[in-house]
Amino acid sequence: MSRKTALSVLLLLVTATLSATHCDAIQKVTITFNKDDPRMAFAVGNIEKALLETGYEMGSSGTDLQIVFDIFVNGLGPQAFRIRKEGDRVIRIIGGDSLGAMYGGLELAEMITLGDGIDAIQEKARKPYVFRRGLKFNIPFDGRAPSYDDTGTAAQKNIPVMWEFDFWKTFLDAMARNRYNVLTLWTNHPYPGIVKLDKYPDIGYKDVWVQKKPVDVKSDRHLDDLDVYDQRNFTVVKKISLEKKIAYWTKVFDYAEARGIEIYIFHWNIYTFGAKGRHGIDDRPDNPKLIAYMRYCLGEFLKTYPQIDGIGVTAGEHVNRNLVKTVGGIEEWLWQTYGRGVMDAKAANPQREIRFVFRQHQANLGKIVNAFQDFDGPFNTGHKYARARLYSTSTSPYLDIEYRKDLEKYKVPCWLNLRNDDIFIYRWGDADYVREFLQNVPRDLMRFEAGFYMGPDGFVWGREFISKDPDLVGELEVNKHWYRFMLWGRLGYDLTLSEEIVHLPLLFVPEPKRALVLSGGLGGVLQELAKYPLQRLDYAELDPLLIEAVRQFPTPLTAGELADPRLNVELVDGRLLVRRLAREAGSQPEQRYDLILVNLPYPSTLQLNRFYTVEFFHMLRDLLAEDGVLVLGMPGSLSYLSDELRDLNAMVYHTLQEAFPHVRPVPGDLTLWLASPASELSALDTESLLARWEARGLDTQLVTAPHIRIRLAQSYLDWFWTSLDP
Repeated sequence: MSRKTALSVLLLLVTATLSATHCDAIQKVTITFNKDDPRMAFAVGNIEKALLETGYEMGSSGTDLQIVFDIFVNGLGPQAFRIRKEGDRVIRIIGGDSLGAMYGGLELAEMITLGDGIDAIQEKARKPYVFRRGLKFNIPFDGRAPSYDDTGTAAQKNIPVMWEFDFWKTFLDAMARNRYNVLTLWTNHPYPGIVKLDKYPDIGYKDVWVQKKPVDVKSDRHLDDLDVYDQRNFTVVKKISLEKKIAYWTKVFDYAEARGIEIYIFHWNIYTFGAKGRHGIDDRPDNPKLIAYMRYCLGEFLKTYPQIDGIGVTAGEHVNRNLVKTVGGIEEWLWQTYGRGVMDAKAANPQREIRFVFRQHQANLGKIVNAFQDFDGPFNTGHKYARARLYSTSTSPYLDIEYRKDLEKYKVPCWLNLRNDDIFIYRWGDADYVREFLQNVPRDLMRFEAGFYMGPDGFVWGREFISKDPDLVGELEVNKHWYRFMLWGRLGYDLTLSEEIVHLPLLFVPEPKRALVLSGGLGGVLQELAKYPLQRLDYAELDPLLIEAVRQFPTPLTAGELADPRLNVELVDGRLLVRRLAREAGSQPEQRYDLILVNLPYPSTLQLNRFYTVEFFHMLRDLLAEDGVLVLGMPGSLSYLSDELRDLNAMVYHTLQEAFPHVRPVPGDLTLWLASPASELSALDTESLLARWEARGLDTQLVTAPHIRIRLAQSYLDWFWTSLDP
């Protein structure tokens, strides 16, 4: 079963069993747009594809419906869009700029695809939540120009992939559809292999090489003794001249620009692959020949590639900390090399804007601000916000502890490095977690200019080469992990996406009055529950510091959630609370819940396993009203269940069966498991549920009638049951 890559809103497949629902009166559509704008053209291509797949025709005259693209800055601003209906025959997409128009067009295409036609189009206006939403990509240009810590299969196998234009085309298209607008390429020193350095004619190389000697975790990540000109150490994987290399990367960077994606090159320091040992150049920071060479490389690189929007630097994973003091410290060294190199490029083109991003780690903000006081252009800093454990906590404390005072003092916009060094293989996806995480990021310190870049070290998001299934070897990581990429990009742009985990289970509850949430409620779940006429909403949260932090640093969303008079927050272990409430419910049946939401990670530790036992499910059963519903989420899929995913979901299913007479899954990348004492859970058909949904008249963005129809499609349910018990 294939997935339509054009769908980008927590999408699911539209199967052939779902019939077209568009109005028969509208059959032919014309689209009016600026054909010289590649971003609009990309959106138009997506709209045309959606229309053709849902039974419409494209035309230039005598059409039934006209879709018009416009640009109007006032009232919208950069990246923003509005979709507006003008009568029955005109739909206008207004962008605050070209990028906003593209996002509006992509949104329209998704409405058509998800809703199976023009009738699904709704008026909508959006502005970016985080202004710049980026990916961190450690790029292995060549075996002679590694990124930092290329000691793994992902880096070594992906060196040839970096020279496949089709890879970049697919990757950048996916970024655009998921609303990313920055790609940060992290490297050490690639310039001899991608720039012509006329002042150093013997520094440079053609072709693409990989090392013959296996590179693994035991290898020296710095490759200090590597002779990049000794071909006995390498194998040629691509024959290509330096001139054609430059043409290739020019084409890649042009394509990124056409998708509204800024390109930043980040550097670890100090590395001189291809130059070390020539012209007196080495890795010593006090070497004036090294400083002159690095400055020249940066200037020539930026002149060669005018598409580059930013230069980033780290303060030294490979720097002699004592020697660098002799030149004024690492901050002054970075100015003399990278800073002046950028200024040289600016001198050749004074109108060009080049952003400079300085990472805080191992350096001092006050000193870097002083060193770069003559820099002409936007000057930003960056912080290791997630500390390589992106999925460990949604409220990272390190920036407030280490950097906030300096950032408020110097008012330098700050980027957040959302490092993920844990989850590479597992197909992770948790919309609630991402929403909560992004609700808590310090946007005030971004100053409407910076943003985030999300990605790992020690892993390359190129193609996948470790699968035991030969049919999956070579799959693009951006496709394999499409849901994860979608969540961070989409929610970074628009946090208004509704919560399936709330609205889908409540479809099976006739009149919800009481709800209990076990963990993960802040940042969206409580807001969605507040849309119902509940009499009481109980929320169990084990960590009192989380609630304290949210109260101290509220967002409009979390402030509204905590201000709800129906909300009762219990700072207690969820299992202990359930045990107490279950005892009380025995004598007070009116205190039972219509919905219990277990919003915890899947059972993977002894601490978490306690919430997935037969005993715990029996306690939850005692807490539910007779027509109440329990919901919990498990990782899943709509195309392939690995042995691990199958066993995990089968375990949850069979355990729920021990406590509940009726159990129903809603399959997806996050599979919702619903359980209830009531037969309605199994008996209600989709049309009855849709009628209940329409009668409630709730204001949602994702969960709409077409979306519900897709999520509850019988074909998905049949496939899931078959996969669960092959």
